[in-house]
Formats: sequence, structure tokens, C-alpha cells
Amino acid sequence: MFEMATDIQLKGLSGEHVIAPPPPPDASGGRRGYAYFGPAQSVSVGTTRFLIDPATPAWARETLLDTGAKMAGYYEKTYQRALKDELVIMVSMAGLDVSGFSIKGGAVLGQLSYRLDGKDMLADHPKKRALLARLVAHEMAHVWQMNVARGGVGGHDPWIHEGGAEAMALDALLHTAVESKEGVAAYRKAQSDTCERLGNSVASYDGIYACGLVRFDQAGMAIVPLWRAMIEASEAKGEVYSQGMIDAIVAAGKKTAAPATITGATAH
Repeated sequence: MFEMATDIQLKGLSGEHVIAPPPPPDASGGRRGYAYFGPAQSVSVGTTRFLIDPATPAWARETLLDTGAKMAGYYEKTYQRALKDELVIMVSMAGLDVSGFSIKGGAVLGQLSYRLDGKDMLADHPKKRALLARLVAHEMAHVWQMNVARGGVGGHDPWIHEGGAEAMALDALLHTAVESKEGVAAYRKAQSDTCERLGNSVASYDGIYACGLVRFDQAGMAIVPLWRAMIEASEAKGEVYSQGMIDAIVAAGKKTAAPATITGATAH
């Protein structure tokens, strides 16, 4: 059996708008993001480009654009690094003939993809706005976690990047006033209660998020300086994020913050 590296070039049909995925970090081959071919045109807000399904309800469009712009600005300023590539956010709407609603999202190579499902998505409600805003903040946190030339998110201990994204998102939502202090506290308590029911384990899907958040809340270091240091350490050493990295950063922070010991003669 032989391995063969392939690279496929795609072009849109006449009249189609095309958004190509960003090139993979290792040039030809490797993982790529999504490409878009269709009638919709993208909208740029700051340094972020949005491609939103025309069927997306107005309240969701407003929440996506407003929260996306605020999160991008906050993360860039707070984590002290601009994105290496343009961020493209794609939003699709489906299942408008089915009751209920579902909001899902994912991050990959400088892109975020959201899928909104269900007839109940059409009606505006503060709880739906809060849910969508948290999802945007969470997924955009992943973009900054992966905004490194090397290292970054690894294949083990998913609670680190998921719990980290939860903590980063809550911090960003609070400091941009997208969500109230009471709303952030209520969500944090709900996740803490979930983690307690799971026996503080990160072995399940819910545990990865809930207990991952709890572990960062209890790490002994605020989320911004901790994740800023993790990003810098990962890029400098080419290492993926890990428990060992977290422990080393927290220990170094405690050592730096320890009061100095004064030695010498005692005055009488």
C-alpha cells in the first residue's frame, strides 16, 4: 500500500460566491477547514467575516454579530495576540418544519461553524440569546487556544481545552457585559452542580465541560494570566496543553507572588 499526498483545487460555478478554507499550517495536505459555494455573501465585522444563512432569524443574526465582534476584540486584547489568519464564521439554519430547537458549534483552523435547528429558533427569547452568546464565546475561545505556530490543543485530556474554553468564555462574557454578573454566576453554579453529581470526574461528555470548568476555577490562578501563559509556553516549547503545563505555570506564579523573606540582624 502506498500513501499519496493530494491537494484538490475547487472553483465555484458562475454566479456563486466562494469562501476558501485557510491553508493548513503544513502547506500542502493536512487538515483543512470548510469551503463555501453558494448565493450568500459574507459580512465583515471588524477582523471577522460572517457568512450567515438568509433563513437565520433576526435575533440570532444580531446576537451572532454583536457577540462575535465583542469576543474577538476582547480575546485579542486580553490574550495579547492577534489572529494569524482571518476568522470566518459560518452559520446554517435547518429543520424549520420541526418543533424544538438546537444550537451547535465547532472550531477548526481559523473557522467557526454553527448549525441552528428547529422551528422554535424563530421566536426571540432572552434565554436563547444567552445560550447562543455563550456558544459563540466558547467556540471563539478555542480559536485563541489554537492561535499558535506550534503546540496547542492535543488529543488527550479534552477537559483542558473544553473546560478552559468555558472559563475563558465566562470571563469574556462578563467583562464585555454581554452577560450579567448574575447570569455568569448562575451558569457557573449549574456547571458546578453537574460536576458534583458526576463525582468530579472528567470521564464523560458532560464532565469534560462542567468539571473542566471547575478544575480551572480551582486552579489557584485567574483564567486570563493562566491561559495567556499556557499559550506562550505551548508556542515556545511546541508542547500541547497538559495538566503538567498547568501545574508548572501555577507553581511558578505562586513562587513569584510569595512574600520576600528578609534576613539579617534584628534591631532592638
